[in-house]
Amino acid sequence: MGNRVAARAPDFVPALLENLAAYGNLGLATKVDSMFRVVLEPLRDRMTEDERNTLDWYWARGHGDPLLETRVAEEGFRTTPSIEGFDAGVTAFGTRRMADALVRFLAWDRDAPCNRDWRPWWTFTANTYHMLGRYDEERALAAEGLRRFPDLQPLVDHEVAAAAAEGRLAEVDSLLDFVMALPPDSLYDRNMRPVWAALELRAHGYEEAAEPLFARGLEAFNDPDAPFYRPNRGRALYYARRWSDADTAFESLLAAPPEEQGPSPNILEWRAFQAKALAELGRRDEALALAASLDTVRNGRGVRQNL
Repeated sequence: MGNRVAARAPDFVPALLENLAAYGNLGLATKVDSMFRVVLEPLRDRMTEDERNTLDWYWARGHGDPLLETRVAEEGFRTTPSIEGFDAGVTAFGTRRMADALVRFLAWDRDAPCNRDWRPWWTFTANTYHMLGRYDEERALAAEGLRRFPDLQPLVDHEVAAAAAEGRLAEVDSLLDFVMALPPDSLYDRNMRPVWAALELRAHGYEEAAEPLFARGLEAFNDPDAPFYRPNRGRALYYARRWSDADTAFESLLAAPPEEQGPSPNILEWRAFQAKALAELGRRDEALALAASLDTVRNGRGVRQNL
């Protein structure tokens, strides 16, 4: 949509900002940089204050400047909390200011005509409740969101996470059975769901209960008829503390041709996972060498510019 609008009105800033965000979320760093420098910066003097703030917020997020990002986000939140609350909440969440994030998310007008279908608000706010240990409110929000968006599967994951955090093991198993039986969703790799639940159990001291869920997730990756996002298998092996298998999985992934690496390959992250697996195996020199190589791809093809 943004491309069609921009083609008809190449100086219409709202459409250009939407394109900027879309390119960033797709990991198209060259497109993002071109949009900033060639298309949007020359229009800065014609922008509204809100549009300039939005541009600066995107710039700060894409270029790793949390101080600028926070300053711009807070300025927008002070002036129009019902409009800028979501972006300010995302920034606060990203800098681990969870109480601030919740205040900002809740100030955003989720029922405004342009906002009522914005699904990320529901998952971000549920995440914030979870990080604050407010599991009853996390579950309540997930239930409300599922009434509005019955197909928004990550909200069921929040019900799983809340149950796991409180050690309600039978409920975790029941919810996982339910969510794993849902129709495939191209946006989410269902095989990771038992792994996330296992990590939640482990984080809250339920180590013994976590092991069968790690095994369940890894078994799901062995199903040749179940498509999955290939890097997730490496992550699952790493989280299950199968260090040698994780090393092999990421080594294979990094050596694979681009068409087999999946969309938006994140070379930097994969090397980091492999380096950590090598460190756990006691292969210190290899881990250090791999870690040192991360700088060579920090600004390359493997780095996503999530906006």
